[in-house]
Formats: sequence, structure tokens, C-alpha cells
Amino acid sequence: MVRYLRENRSADFILGFMLLLVAAAVTLSAGLPIVAEVLGDVAYFSLVISVALQLLGFIKQERKSGEKTHGTH
Repeated sequence: MVRYLRENRSADFILGFMLLLVAAAVTLSAGLPIVAEVLGDVAYFSLVISVALQLLGFIKQERKSGEKTHGTH
């Protein structure tokens, strides 16, 4: 798992998303809806960043594999 976290740039943001979402649920149940809303918003942006990083990683990987296959002909 440590290796996955090192190799996957978006993993930190995904873990942050999950932790923030749990914190939002806890603060909401504690009667702090404004804090829960802010935590939920930050969690959402963390998820968006992780998806964008993952997409960029896939695009970069596809370009690398495309260069390898086109370079051999």
C-alpha cells in the first residue's frame, strides 16, 4: 500500500477526501452544520483534484505507450 501511495499522485487527495467526509459527518451529527458544510466542500474539491490527477496520469501513460508502439515501426 505504501508503494501505491508513492506511485499514485492522486492517492493523497483521495484519502483526504475520505477523512474530510467522515469529519463532515461527525461535525454534522455534533450539531455543527456550517462546519460540516465547509468540510464537505473541501472534501469535494479534494475529490475533483484527485480525479484530475488520475486523468492526467492516464493520458501521460497512454502517450508513453503510444510512443513506444509507433516508434518501433
